[in-house]
Amino acid sequence: NGDQTPTAEEAPGRNVSSDLFTYEQPEPIASTSGDLKTSYWSEPVTLEILELRSTPTATRLTYRLTADQSTVHGVNGHMWAEQPRLIDQDTNQAYLVLTTGHPDSDKGRIEIALITGDNATGRAAPPQEGLYPTLPENLTEIDVTMPGLKPTTVPITR
Repeated sequence: NGDQTPTAEEAPGRNVSSDLFTYEQPEPIASTSGDLKTSYWSEPVTLEILELRSTPTATRLTYRLTADQSTVHGVNGHMWAEQPRLIDQDTNQAYLVLTTGHPDSDKGRIEIALITGDNATGRAAPPQEGLYPTLPENLTEIDVTMPGLKPTTVPITR
């Protein structure tokens, strides 16, 4: 039989499947739960904050929306006003997710949030990110909330 297929031990390199497929969700640094209210529905969710990093050019919020069951919902880039909000406790200043204009054949131009939003929740929902304005240097923490959820205080990483 001229076919000499090597065994796993004889093959060059190493098995990297565990490196590629072993993924652990990051632990939240803060969270809040409640009935998330959007223009179309209300659903019990938990908003988990994974990181809030502010730089001289922008602020990136990394978060995850989890729920008891997987749901596809309307919190996507078109629903920019329903994205997480950053609230300065001292001044009551709200920072909303940044948006960009997107051509639309019917409306001419629509605003879309600068997010990686997955439009779904579930027990193992993937992390999402939103881009916000730079936060003032004197802030060390800020409240994060969404419609229908109580604010949760989050430390700011710089």
